[in-house]
Amino acid sequence: MAIIRDNIGTKSNYQNKNAIIVYIDDKEKCIEEFSWLWKSWLMWDINKGWDLVAFTNPTIMETIEKRFKHNDLHLLPMDSDAVKGTEWEGYGFVNSFSMFSNLTYDKLLKEKYEYILKTDCDTFLTKNFKGIKLDHTKLHVGIGLYYPIGQSIEWLDLVRNKITTISKAMNLKYNNITNVGASILGPSEAISNICKLQKKVTSTLLKYGWKDGDTGTWPGWWKGTASMYAGEIAVNHFLLPMNIVKGNIDIYCTKNKITSTDLHIHAWQVENSELLFNKRLFHKGESPKVKTSYNIESTGEYCYMVATHDLVELKIFASKLNFC
Repeated sequence: MAIIRDNIGTKSNYQNKNAIIVYIDDKEKCIEEFSWLWKSWLMWDINKGWDLVAFTNPTIMETIEKRFKHNDLHLLPMDSDAVKGTEWEGYGFVNSFSMFSNLTYDKLLKEKYEYILKTDCDTFLTKNFKGIKLDHTKLHVGIGLYYPIGQSIEWLDLVRNKITTISKAMNLKYNNITNVGASILGPSEAISNICKLQKKVTSTLLKYGWKDGDTGTWPGWWKGTASMYAGEIAVNHFLLPMNIVKGNIDIYCTKNKITSTDLHIHAWQVENSELLFNKRLFHKGESPKVKTSYNIESTGEYCYMVATHDLVELKIFASKLNFC
């Protein structure tokens, strides 16, 4: 079990009632992506209402502490579950929700925070996130892209039938809430319950969802998105459709305009090189140049601006930017 350092964790001075939660793994790419979330959190002063809680691979704790030091940033050491020789070997996605399966951390998060946004490092907050009014009866979810798009109805039915069959086999409720994204925003107790069940279901899927040596096909029923299927199953067990707000987080990062309802943008892993902000090309240093101005309209332009400017510059942009 990870050790909580004396100067962080349970002895930290948690000022805010709400928290944004991520996991930072020991990869330079992941650290770079965390900087996008960190900068967008600070450029709009979202830190005045929301802590940023980063569960961090212990090998990079000092690096993160030095590079991103801030009073409202809380770093908690957490070893990766994706360790060789375990059931999670090679499946790093589990780290994004494993913190709730740690009894100490789960208790800490529920005691300290009323609302939680559980998300990934490769995300960007918009100014609309600041001052958001939340409701204890509602859970905000992104839109997942794990159902086959542009494929025949047979492919859609395959994925849907697999998900509903597994729900039934595990004696879980299913309320026809589909395409649930990776990020979830809502009351801390609800987030905790969903994430703990998501880990249990992911474990079951990885063991029994595919034959030995088979990873399935993409698009279709694919082992790489087991945690996404598990997220849908967990959300359906705990919530009804009227309790869901879908589509204002995990906004797609392309030419779509930023609207007044968009809270949070996700730089999904995609191959489309024509996107305004493609994180794979960005990490290779091959990202197309986008002219930055004070009249940003699209999510892609916004993400590119945040990724390519430092916080001082972004604070200036924030005072002059013209978008919803």
